[in-house]
Amino acid sequence: MKNLLSNRRVLFGVAATAAVCALLVLVAGHRAPKGVCISFETPFARGSGGFRRLEEIVGVFREKNPEIHVKLLPGGPRERDAIIKHILAGRAGDVIEIPLAALPGLAKKGYVIDVANALTDDIGDVFPLALAAAEYDNATYAMPFRARATQLIYNGGILLESGFLPDDPLLNNWTELLETCQTIARRIRGRGCRPLGIAGADADMLAGLGAALIGQTDGELLALRQEKDLSDLGAIWRVTINNEAGIHALSMLRRLGEYVPRGALYWSRDDLLREFTAGRVAMFFGDTAAVSRIRREAPDVQVKVVEAPVDRTYASCVVYYGAAITSAARHPEACRKLLTHLCGGASQNVIMTGGRTGLPTSAPVCREFLDDPWYGEHPCYKPFLKALRYSSGHARVQGWREVQKQAFAPELKKVIAGKTDPRAAAKRIEERGNAALGTYYGYIGHASETAVLGMSIIAGGVFLLVFFTVGHRPKR
Repeated sequence: MKNLLSNRRVLFGVAATAAVCALLVLVAGHRAPKGVCISFETPFARGSGGFRRLEEIVGVFREKNPEIHVKLLPGGPRERDAIIKHILAGRAGDVIEIPLAALPGLAKKGYVIDVANALTDDIGDVFPLALAAAEYDNATYAMPFRARATQLIYNGGILLESGFLPDDPLLNNWTELLETCQTIARRIRGRGCRPLGIAGADADMLAGLGAALIGQTDGELLALRQEKDLSDLGAIWRVTINNEAGIHALSMLRRLGEYVPRGALYWSRDDLLREFTAGRVAMFFGDTAAVSRIRREAPDVQVKVVEAPVDRTYASCVVYYGAAITSAARHPEACRKLLTHLCGGASQNVIMTGGRTGLPTSAPVCREFLDDPWYGEHPCYKPFLKALRYSSGHARVQGWREVQKQAFAPELKKVIAGKTDPRAAAKRIEERGNAALGTYYGYIGHASETAVLGMSIIAGGVFLLVFFTVGHRPKR
């Protein structure tokens, strides 16, 4: 009996020892990696071109910095308020890629930190307007590293059929653009092809086109103004489209609308690209991603790009994307290294060329790439990089989204459809846009017709309340 108990104790001891050893092996195999771990969140969806470019760029960073482990997160928010909620909820990455139009609202409230020391000698010569988009209150809060610009994309085969040389089209200025539209409409009539397409359901694309046209007339969509009755607030943002330049730009948009399919005001970007690749639209204003998608899905289409035809000066709608470090980041120095890498030559080359796929979705932000031999072999992408020399900065104004939603985009649709006069549209955009800015910034300014009506109704209600209350007091 004693021998049996002794054997059991031995077996139990062996089993316990084996269990402890197995546990130690398991713990050793899953212990935290050496170095630091940071997360990098991008607004692009997993599997998208923008996300794949970032995977390549971060992969190179991991090889060069094995002590820093980067976790790449897709599908982050793009709008300022959504980004703020994301950060406050503790769900944002240590580093976040955002459209830099959202940066001022984040920097003002301290949700991102100053990253000026990430601007080292390792980065390239960044376009000044890209750097300006990454600044707020004389400090740098993000590292710009890619951009999406809008230029004129056209089907070279359709232009050749209409009598134009595909590599030298008549598209240098507004007059030539209108003449080309007229010629295309006349020569391919009956083919079911319209000269120009617009994704009217995409408010950002529509507003970008309108803003570019205003910039090309030397006009300003938004400007700082000092109002006499609001002098205590200092200079405030005002919509400044109700003038000769603004009306001229809207008149051009109205003339272009004559060559746009009727249903285009309801088209999405996908609809527009489908119509273009099917040969039912000859030209449209689009970005790098659109060109690459056409090349991938319709390789037989002779896709070409020119700088958007101008009136008086070059101006283009450019959306800059940059990386910022959230104030909650635990390893800011490691994050700064990643930001510096994003603007380095290797990363910028991946953005320019599209990396392994050869299909870029955005443009780099370094000026030296203007002379890169790659553009000699892929000329359809170079106009997007050129646009970074003359980009518009209207979208950086806080409150712009409300102006676009309430006033700018709706009136642009009416202008294109011929349902309103450009002069009347300019007046309404300015009035309603300023009312939207007034609400956003907390001042009233010049009241709109709706505000006047609302205040009148309220005043009438107060009067009736006082009248009946006083008039029906109980007698003592």
